[in-house]
Amino acid sequence: MTLSKQLIIITSILLTILFIGTLMLSINNMREYLAQQLESHAQDTASSLGLSLTPHIKTNDLPIMNSMIDAIFDRGYYLEINLVTIDGKKIIERKNNEKVEGVPAWFVKAIPLQTPQGKTTISNGWKQAAHVYVRSHPGYAYVKLWSNTVETFGWFVLSFSVAITGFIMALKFILQPLKRIENMALSITRREFPTLKTIPKTKELKSVVAAMNKMSAKVKNMLLEQTNTIKRAQEEAYTDKVTGLANRRSFDMQLDHVNTSAEETSNSLLLFVRIKDLQKLNNEKGFQQGDAIIRHVADVINTNIKSYHQAFVARIAGGEFGVIINSISLEDSTELAETIAYQIPLINILRSEIDVCHLGGVCYQGKVDKKELLAKADLALQVSLLKTPNCSIIYGIEKDTSRLNIHINPDVNQGAQQWSKMLKQGMEDNKFVFFQQPVISLHTDKIDHYEIHSKLLDEKDELISAMDFIPMAEKMGIMSTLDKHIVETFIEYLKNENTIESIDYSLNISASSFHDADFIAWLYEKLKAEKEIAKQLILETSEYVVHSETEIFKQIVNDFQSLGCRFSLDHFGTAYKPFGYLHDLKINFIKVHGALVRGVAYNKDNRFFIQSLCQIAHGLDIQVIAEFVENEEDLIVLNQLGVDAAQGFYLGKVIKLQS
Repeated sequence: MTLSKQLIIITSILLTILFIGTLMLSINNMREYLAQQLESHAQDTASSLGLSLTPHIKTNDLPIMNSMIDAIFDRGYYLEINLVTIDGKKIIERKNNEKVEGVPAWFVKAIPLQTPQGKTTISNGWKQAAHVYVRSHPGYAYVKLWSNTVETFGWFVLSFSVAITGFIMALKFILQPLKRIENMALSITRREFPTLKTIPKTKELKSVVAAMNKMSAKVKNMLLEQTNTIKRAQEEAYTDKVTGLANRRSFDMQLDHVNTSAEETSNSLLLFVRIKDLQKLNNEKGFQQGDAIIRHVADVINTNIKSYHQAFVARIAGGEFGVIINSISLEDSTELAETIAYQIPLINILRSEIDVCHLGGVCYQGKVDKKELLAKADLALQVSLLKTPNCSIIYGIEKDTSRLNIHINPDVNQGAQQWSKMLKQGMEDNKFVFFQQPVISLHTDKIDHYEIHSKLLDEKDELISAMDFIPMAEKMGIMSTLDKHIVETFIEYLKNENTIESIDYSLNISASSFHDADFIAWLYEKLKAEKEIAKQLILETSEYVVHSETEIFKQIVNDFQSLGCRFSLDHFGTAYKPFGYLHDLKINFIKVHGALVRGVAYNKDNRFFIQSLCQIAHGLDIQVIAEFVENEEDLIVLNQLGVDAAQGFYLGKVIKLQS
């Protein structure tokens, strides 16, 4: 109950008690006054009647005495009038009905009104002849008492209403700062940190506002300090100081992760870019010019790979860069390398040089031995150095699908027309199959939710991984259509599922779809019509989406959370960008990238990063999930670091979702 309501109730009770006390005192005083009036009225009538009857008592003229008593009694102001002899014998007796007209019986019963008896003695000479007894009727007194009570009550109700209305208005004005303080506190819980500009004049409220402003600023600074600490640690451990790209250490971690994640490495590219004779350029142009060249080359590489959502670039040695891209075909890999090799010599500082760069790489699928992968990529680079200036060479390696118990289509690099036909036919014939992997809560050891994976059945009813068909759908511009089909199909599955217990699922939405306003509008209306299902869904996307369109993504999160949906950022932590944006984003989950999770038990820098991330995320009511957990050692350490949940082959494999 709000403070204003409590104050209104307390004030109302106090006013009511005050009124009841005042009313009872008023009734009691009025009753005493009326009793005195009744007594005086009865006594005056008895005395007057006694004097009038005295002559007639001597003559015993009964008719005259009856007439005189009736004349007074019939006026109706009396309950009884009696003429009694000295020895108690009644001569004349008159009684009226005790019933009080116009006054509720409960009122008469609740407030008894004494009617004193007036008495006078009639003398015959020196002898007492008779007594006259008169008792006034209380009815008129009750009418007066009742009307006075009703008027008093009416005035109270009117006064009470006016007073309470005025009190509420005054209270609303006085407590405005408290409402603002309440909104401020709620904003802090929503990861916003406002300050109150208007300071109330009331001393106590002024102190509270000052304390709240101080607390808001302190919490904000604390979170920013934690974020900056992690950022500095990341930069020192994983970032190249000249270019701001990842360094060799980070590159090795990423390569280890990609190479051991067969599901994620279908159609991947490992590419080396080398600036030829960088030492010579440094000697001729100076180290500052050399660093400028390195930065320009980094810009060229970044510009050309930004359309690939799962791309990673690092400076691994003086003039050498490493690029890892998931979900890219051999054809596109070759085209990308040729484009970079063409654009680097166009850098102004390098235009006077003929042979300035060489590129070598390998395009592969599935799990490939790391040494073989590096050897073949290095071989391609060495061959390019022996060929024409600014040459690029991309080799291919056969895939190994032994890690996963699924089949990857051997014709995965088939032509765009065939892919287009296969994907469209797959949507028409509903050939997409859902798989699920559990996300285990480390607090309860129970399943928190399932992550959904989709695969495509080809014409031979063999499974094609999403990492194979998604790049083709992106290339053909039908990713939003594909996402729409998958979402619709999964919603239908949930509608037809007859389970007693509600199970939550995370569903990955591509970056292309999040950037498609029509798709977002469609998805909102779809989930608005299926609010119970919306509460079961966790919409998941990559960290790339947030960095590319932060404000738009923030609005999407707010809109869909109003429907009950939750949000998760996938592959978090390897963008090496400040994540202060999390303070305002209000997402529900963060999935730490597998490159940071694998081997965390033996990597103190990754442990520091994950622990710090957990502290910040928990302060923002965000749960941290570790993906690609594949051994007990890492799981124990992750639990100690504060991670909320985990998924990976050690905890549960990817299995087909039963229809």
